[in-house]
Amino acid sequence: MLAGVIPIAVALSASLVPQSLAFDLIFAGGRVIDGTGAPWFRADVGIVGDRIAAIGDLSTAAAARRIDASRLVVAPGFIDMLGQSEYNVLVDNRAASKITQGITTEITGEGRSIAPMNARMIADAKDTWARYGVTPDWTTPAELHAMEAVAYVPDKFASTEEIIALAKVAARYGGTYITHQRDEGDGIDRSLDEVFSIAREARIPAQIYHLKTAGKRNWGRMPAILRRIEQARADGLDVSANQYPWAASSNNLDASLPLWVREGGREKLVARLKDPATRARVRPDFLKEYPDWSDEPGSRILITRVLNPALKGYEGKTLAEIARSERKDPLDALMDIVIADRANTGRVTFSMSEEDVQTALAHPLVSMGTDSGAKAEDGIYSEEQSHPRAWGSAPRILGHYVREEKLLTLEEAIRKMTSLPASRMGLADRGIVRPGMAADVVAFDPATVRERSTYADPLHYSEGIPFVCVNGQLVVDGGRITDARPGRLLLGPGYRTEAGRNRRKRTRYSLFLFPHPWVECKGLGSVDPYLEKVRVGGIQEVVRFLRNNR
Repeated sequence: MLAGVIPIAVALSASLVPQSLAFDLIFAGGRVIDGTGAPWFRADVGIVGDRIAAIGDLSTAAAARRIDASRLVVAPGFIDMLGQSEYNVLVDNRAASKITQGITTEITGEGRSIAPMNARMIADAKDTWARYGVTPDWTTPAELHAMEAVAYVPDKFASTEEIIALAKVAARYGGTYITHQRDEGDGIDRSLDEVFSIAREARIPAQIYHLKTAGKRNWGRMPAILRRIEQARADGLDVSANQYPWAASSNNLDASLPLWVREGGREKLVARLKDPATRARVRPDFLKEYPDWSDEPGSRILITRVLNPALKGYEGKTLAEIARSERKDPLDALMDIVIADRANTGRVTFSMSEEDVQTALAHPLVSMGTDSGAKAEDGIYSEEQSHPRAWGSAPRILGHYVREEKLLTLEEAIRKMTSLPASRMGLADRGIVRPGMAADVVAFDPATVRERSTYADPLHYSEGIPFVCVNGQLVVDGGRITDARPGRLLLGPGYRTEAGRNRRKRTRYSLFLFPHPWVECKGLGSVDPYLEKVRVGGIQEVVRFLRNNR
């Protein structure tokens, strides 16, 4: 999505507020930090319907409700540049761990999304659907016809030239090249070269997901990586990044294994690991890819989620602890868990240095993303462990890094979680507290805001954020989650109105570099036969299709 221009409206003083205007809600007397990076100012913020209607002295104005915000900071709702809640909200529509940390908007869909899908994709994730009780059933040729194209591009199977061809199509619709870049460790410089090349050749903005320098051998490289991004911008490339404020990553345990083992989906993966000869081939390739493994093997991998009930005791334990208790080699333990849980196990990996995390966090081009789906202290998501980034990323920045470490100012931290991501994603009416903007507002106590979630005990909402407003309605009121569900779909620049027709269609291109064992393209015409051709022809078929259907 192309970064948009956010309109600036003039704040209304009390004398300019129409006498007949009645507010639905007023945050009274708060320290307003408007999201632009400007210094805070004391004012009332008045809301009518789903919009901010006035900012200023509203002490004499009528309001259905007035909240005393004199000890609070009033700011735009936080924007999660890398959320993963597209499926989670179908299971639990509260998005509880997100709203309780002040997040009101989420950019979602890394690598794969829940729509559109086909029968094979649904079947491949059947364990997940069975566990959480929601199975996608919305894929039909008619729905796919309404989408000109959506391509999910697995990194190892696509050349730079092929990605450029796809990115050029996305650029025509005001899109952004959002990338889980190929390498975040030893090969990060080569990976950045590719990101810059794609942005340059396709003439498209680029956003680097969860910026990091992973692996001990790469600790301390973040300043150099940020200088490369700065130089790319100086050369005219519209490149930026996001990160989560934690020194550990999280994904599925099977992602540790060499790509050739995972190719073809989970059924083939499990079958390969059960074969002794194939399994023996994994070890040298694994050790080549993870040279730090010999340093306390398995101690940096924490198991957070399993689907197989028989493995529930693994949650909250490191791979090294599991291996010792079962008298196994840690790599054998890893492969055995992947088999037993059918490649559904979640893990946290301690792969980064705190110094690098702080260096990126202080940089003005780096926004905030949790890289996690919404969780909850109760319900089905409370029955598993998770990464604390799902619960307390924004409060960790405000409490730990701003208040305690003084790494950056409060105004700058809020800018990086509001207007910066809004401008990058073309959300023209979000990310700033101004009259006429959407009433996504968070009111927090700067003296007490903090994350309560830890790696050892993650299932805790944050504290110090008593009020969160989404589209003018309080979803957190006095620290309690309300019954309001005012969220809505925010459409990007690819949203089009067809001339002479009453219907609208939304065109979205999701281009990611993340290892997946298939290539999917859903497009115009006869869908199912084309999907079969894509499975046979691979990425070249995707490129040819996009070129022929511009």
